[in-house]
Amino acid sequence: MRCQLAQAIDRSKRRLSVPVSGRFEKEANQANTVTPQPNNTSFLPSSSGEYLPLSPLVVLTLGSSFSARLRHDGLRPPSTTEGAHPPSRCQEKISLQCPRAFRTALDHVCWIRRFFCAGTRNWRTNPFRTSSPVADIYLPCESNFSGGILTFSSQPSIYDPPPTETLLLDTPSALEAHIGTVRRATTGKYREAHAHVQGVVSRWIGVENRVEHRVKSLLPPDERLVPGVLYAAVAFLSGAIVARHRILPIRALLPPVLGTAALVHFNPRLSANIRAYAGALEDEHLPAVAQFHETGKAHALMGWERVREGTENARGKVSRGVLEAVEKVQGATGLRIREALGVARDIEEKVERVIEEKVADLEGVADTVEKKAEEAAKERVV
Repeated sequence: MRCQLAQAIDRSKRRLSVPVSGRFEKEANQANTVTPQPNNTSFLPSSSGEYLPLSPLVVLTLGSSFSARLRHDGLRPPSTTEGAHPPSRCQEKISLQCPRAFRTALDHVCWIRRFFCAGTRNWRTNPFRTSSPVADIYLPCESNFSGGILTFSSQPSIYDPPPTETLLLDTPSALEAHIGTVRRATTGKYREAHAHVQGVVSRWIGVENRVEHRVKSLLPPDERLVPGVLYAAVAFLSGAIVARHRILPIRALLPPVLGTAALVHFNPRLSANIRAYAGALEDEHLPAVAQFHETGKAHALMGWERVREGTENARGKVSRGVLEAVEKVQGATGLRIREALGVARDIEEKVERVIEEKVADLEGVADTVEKKAEEAAKERVV
């Protein structure tokens, strides 16, 4: 059956390829000038916008299927006997050279062409017409006919289709916007407070480092703190105990005076470093007070020197008075009171010290004279 149908199609192709005459030839030429297409073929649209050729067997198959579909839907394509539509020009051309069965199929195809090309009532005004006398059919698919088998070129690929990217737009609500604003404000305040606390901690650490460095600089490396510091603390507490029943100025001044005196006596270098550091701070921050203290120190030194001089003078006067009294008693009684008191021994010791000093001075002078004599002799020899 397939072979017979193929032979009939070949014969139809040869018959349809016979040139026509008269106005049909003119219309065919006009069609060729508008959209030049290969003869004896119909075309199907592809996905790229091009139209693929359709063989007459596909035309018959599609015509039969669409006729069956129309009959199922309650519609019926026009037949050649009813004459619902006037025969088209292609039908007139085909009726001269085609058998009855093929003409009936072409009638159905022509009706299908009118169904798909709605609004195009004239074959000459159809922009998708072809030069083939077979009716023009355009279907939204790609097809191919080879060996009597209808195949579709839009077959699924062996590879998976590329994944499609889905863009999701996150639209926050009003509540989320308010929560975000509050969270950002809270976070900002927390960061400011954290930075302030960190600054305070950093400054405190700096103060600790400076104090440690200053204490290390005040401590003398060759002087022990213990037991001098303990003695100073004991003196301070003793002053507080002694002055607890005294008047307020004495209770306020006696403990630090005793503690400072003990520290100066037992740790002289440490006390000197503390005085120097206190003086530097006073000069830097309280220059007027520092000047007043310097004046007070000068007056105190002057007073101390005067006290020392007065004490030495009084001591000398007392010593001389005692010696005179001893000499008077010794002359009157004949007793050796001076030897008993050790006065003569002191005098002898003083005399010996004076003699030793004089001898040392003489030796030094002799050495100097000898050196000068040697130098003079060398100069003469030269």
